[in-house]
Amino acid sequence: MNHPIISVLASKQSIIEAGISGEQRVAEVLQKYRFPFKNNIFHDLPLSSNSNFQIDHLIKTPYYGVILETKNLAGSLEFRDNPPQLIQRREDGQLK
Repeated sequence: MNHPIISVLASKQSIIEAGISGEQRVAEVLQKYRFPFKNNIFHDLPLSSNSNFQIDHLIKTPYYGVILETKNLAGSLEFRDNPPQLIQRREDGQLK
């Protein structure tokens, strides 16, 4: 098939699959780690308030909760302090 939408859909599918893969890797690390305190870990947690939303990972302890948002970015990453920013250099040289 040579329909123009095929490449767009393939690109979107690749992005979604990369995101799922990144979330699964983080979930595996969290499941293997032995925390020195009681905790519950929830993955891919669907919630609703005024609208529906999803939390990638929630770590709940008796004292606090931590929400982790997973990103699976290709290329190299540079973390800058002043101003605070994250720069992604993709394999094709594109900067974001």
